[in-house]
Amino acid sequence: MVVTMQRVFSRLEERLNEDEPRHEAELRDVLADVLRDVFGLTRRDVRTEHRVGTKLVDVWIEPLHVAIELKYHRPIPSGRSRPMTQQFGDLLSDVGKLVRVAEAQQRFLVLLSDAAGVTHVQNKYLLPTREVGPKRITRSDIARLAESARTRVEGQGAWQEVSVALFWQTTLRHALNGLAWDVKPTPG
Repeated sequence: MVVTMQRVFSRLEERLNEDEPRHEAELRDVLADVLRDVFGLTRRDVRTEHRVGTKLVDVWIEPLHVAIELKYHRPIPSGRSRPMTQQFGDLLSDVGKLVRVAEAQQRFLVLLSDAAGVTHVQNKYLLPTREVGPKRITRSDIARLAESARTRVEGQGAWQEVSVALFWQTTLRHALNGLAWDVKPTPG
C-alpha cells in the first residue's frame, strides 16, 4: 500500500505543478481524481467529504478503508498575518479526527503550504518534516501547545496517542510545499 500511495503522491505532485489549486476543496478533488486513476476506482469508491461513523472525512477510499485529511495553508491575499498557531491546531485536530475513524485501515494527513507554514510546523517538533522515522504525539505534547492550538485539538475530544511518519515531501513550482504523513493510533 505504501508503494502505491507513493505513486499517488508522485502523480499528485505532477498535477499540482500543472495548476495551483485555488482552495482546499479543489485540492481535495484533484487528490480524489488521482486516487481513482492510480487505483482504477470509481467515484463511488473514492468519496470526498464522506461521513464515516460520526466523522466527516475529506477523502475516503471505500474498498480500501483509507481516510485522508487535507489542509491547504497559504498566505492571506490581503497580506494580513495568518493565524499560524490556530492553523497548526487545526492540522493536529485532523490527526485526532483520523485516529477516531475506527473503520479506517490506513490514515493519511496531507498539508500543502508555503515555506512559512512548513517552518511553523517544523518549529513545533510534533509532526516530522524530515524523514527521520515515526514520531509519537502524546497527551502531554498536546497539553504544552498554545491555548488557541490546544483548544482546536481538544475540539475532537480527548487526545488519543498517535504515531506519525512523514512519507512524502516535495516543493512545487508555485512556491508551495507538500507533506504527507502516515497516521497510526498507538495502543495506550
